Amino acid sequence: MVTMEDVAKKAGVSVMTVSRVVNGVKGKVSEETRKKVLEIIKELNYYPNFVGRALHGSKLKIIGVVSPLVRAGIVLENPYYYELIMGIEEVCTEKGYDVMISTRKRITSSSDYLRNFYERKVDGLIIVAPSIDTVKFDLIERDDVPVVLVSERTSHKISYVDADNEAGGEIAVEYFYKKGHRKIGILTGNTNMRNAIDRFNGFLKGMKKFGLELRNEWIIKGDFSYQSGINAGKQFVSLSSLPTALFCSNDLSALGFLNEISRYGIRVPDDVSIIGFDDITASQYAHPPLTTIRQPIFEMGKAAAELLLARISNKQFQPQGRIFPVKVVERESVKVN
Repeated sequence: MVTMEDVAKKAGVSVMTVSRVVNGVKGKVSEETRKKVLEIIKELNYYPNFVGRALHGSKLKIIGVVSPLVRAGIVLENPYYYELIMGIEEVCTEKGYDVMISTRKRITSSSDYLRNFYERKVDGLIIVAPSIDTVKFDLIERDDVPVVLVSERTSHKISYVDADNEAGGEIAVEYFYKKGHRKIGILTGNTNMRNAIDRFNGFLKGMKKFGLELRNEWIIKGDFSYQSGINAGKQFVSLSSLPTALFCSNDLSALGFLNEISRYGIRVPDDVSIIGFDDITASQYAHPPLTTIRQPIFEMGKAAAELLLARISNKQFQPQGRIFPVKVVERESVKVN
């Protein structure tokens, strides 16, 4: 295995100089020497010892992405996470950072979210859609943890990236209303998550705006998973009175719902119209293709990574909040009523 000493010997410089180049120490090494050392590192296929970096307090050049699981496998099955992480990785790769992905089914306290940072495994964390009853923002501030939140917002001094979820819920109702629908239901997301709460509140705002009645049985609880969409479909077919339209709080649950009700002979959009949320790639290949509220997931991932790397490189970086607009993507799952 190639060592730092091997690189120093080949480049004709000291080990300290190689260490400064590897750790990005500015102002101590000339540009000419830095380029020479980097060429030798590439030539010898040298990889820094990240454990050694941690022991010496240097940056690891690794960030963590943490998201709680509703149940095992949901991150892998949900294209939302894939698109988000692709955006994160694009920025990190350009900046020479690696990404550690951590999915935890049982997060019971804020320290569980922050564990990888406390254990010096990462330089900072992107926390995706945390449960509102476990993450403690004052702990993040107290310990000065470099964190960016995705699909969560706070008045604390912590950067965040989010879509305008409340507007999305309201837009969905407005779209249905303009298509002639007056009996509109909702399949919620996980109501311990801010994005699900905001979408539901936006939905209620839209219903109130247009003076529409919302029966309790038309509020079907889900958790953003495909399986919860299947469960919602089973519940839907047993309702005493069916709504003509259903707003699903994300595309994945909408796809599960669509497939399940088709087993009972209920047709989309002839019998019930559906709108999802996210605009994952699979939504355009559904049968029929799914009308949805688009949030720019890939761009949100990039923004989260940019904010985190800015914070890691500069402790004085002022936290920022970035809210991305949403819009309707019209396909074939809604009909004029």
